[in-house]
Amino acid sequence: MPEKRKEVKVSAQQLIETYRSDQLKLDKIQRRQQSLQQILNEMLVAYESIEEIKKAKKDENVMVSLGAGVYAEAKIAKTNSVKSSLAGNVLVDNPASKVLSELKDGIEKAKKDLAAVQLEGRKTEQNIQGIATLLQQGQRAVQQARKDTSNTEPSSVS
Repeated sequence: MPEKRKEVKVSAQQLIETYRSDQLKLDKIQRRQQSLQQILNEMLVAYESIEEIKKAKKDENVMVSLGAGVYAEAKIAKTNSVKSSLAGNVLVDNPASKVLSELKDGIEKAKKDLAAVQLEGRKTEQNIQGIATLLQQGQRAVQQARKDTSNTEPSSVS
């Protein structure tokens, strides 16, 4: 059974407002995507670092990244536990295996969230492109109507 098409009339102003709204939505989506990507990267680095600590020997020297290309040399005191932060800068010892498990779960959740946000971003970009196409078509139609009107007006003869 063929699908019935429904015709909806929308003003140029409504299209422009929708376009602007979708642009703002896309900006918000892109910021969320960047945030999720940063969180994911941080968790991946932590996961890989703990895996390396587990492989190290007690009292082995390692280089610890402090950020911005700065490193400190440190000795590994424990290879089977790491410190995790709680609220208020409180650190607590946790088994490395427990933290790895929590990080793995967090990584999977961040990946799913990131994929969902990326999909939403692609849909919003498609909506924006569709609206832009409609606006361009409308603008061409108005220009053509003006041209047709100016060609059909009677000219004055002197």
